Amino acid sequence: ADTVQSAATGVNLSASTGSTGTWSTVVSLDTAVTAVNDRPTASGTTLAATAEDTADPAGAALSSLNFNYSDATDNQSPNGGNTATTLGGYAIVGNAATAAQGQWQYSTGGGWINVPTTASDSQAVVLPASASVRFLPAANFHGTPGALSLRLADTVQSAATGVNLSASTGSTGTWSTAVTLATSVTPVNDRPTASNASLAPIAEDTADPTGATLSTINFNYSDTTDNQNAITGGGN
Repeated sequence: ADTVQSAATGVNLSASTGSTGTWSTVVSLDTAVTAVNDRPTASGTTLAATAEDTADPAGAALSSLNFNYSDATDNQSPNGGNTATTLGGYAIVGNAATAAQGQWQYSTGGGWINVPTTASDSQAVVLPASASVRFLPAANFHGTPGALSLRLADTVQSAATGVNLSASTGSTGTWSTAVTLATSVTPVNDRPTASNASLAPIAEDTADPTGATLSTINFNYSDTTDNQNAITGGGN
C-alpha cells in the first residue's frame, strides 16, 4: 500500500487494486526450512547362541542382525527435502560380559579383537557397517553373558577405538540411542569325575558276606563342572 494502514482482517480490497489504486500487484513471499539431522532409530537384538566350549565361533556380520535401523524421520523427499540415509556403522559403547563368562569380540577383516570392558560413549569402539561380532565363551561356561551396548550411525564410519561420541549422541546427532546385543551359550554335558574306592574287608571263609550298596562307597563323585550357577548369568 502507498497509504498508511492499520491492522484488520476480512477487508475487501477490490475497489483499490487497479492501476490507480492503493495496492500493488500481488507478489509472493517465499521461505525455506533448512535441514537439521535427526538421529536414526534402532532396537536391541540377539546374536545366535554359541555352544559351550566352542573354541572358534563363527560369529555374524553386524549387518545381518536385525537392529530395525531406520532414518525415516530424515526422509522429507515427498516435500522436496532430504532423503533418509542408509546405515553407516556401529559404535560399541558398553560391554557387560565378565572374564568368567567369556569375551565379546569384533572383526573388520583382520582377525578377532576383544571388546574392552571399558567401552563407553567416551571410549567407544567404532566399526564400519561391514564389521562382524561374536562371543567366545570361557571354558565350561554356559548361560547368559552380559550384553553389548551399541549405537548405530546414519553416516559412514571407519574402524577406530577410544572415540568420544559425547557431542553427537543427542537428538540431532549421528548416533542412535544405545541398544543391546545379547546372546547365550548353550550347555554341553561335561562328564562327571570320580576316584578309586575300597569295599570294607571281608573275613576269610565268610560264606555269605553282606556287601554294601554302591551309593555308600565314597567314589568322590562330582559333576560340579556342569554347575555354572556361581558365575553371574551361568546355568546348571
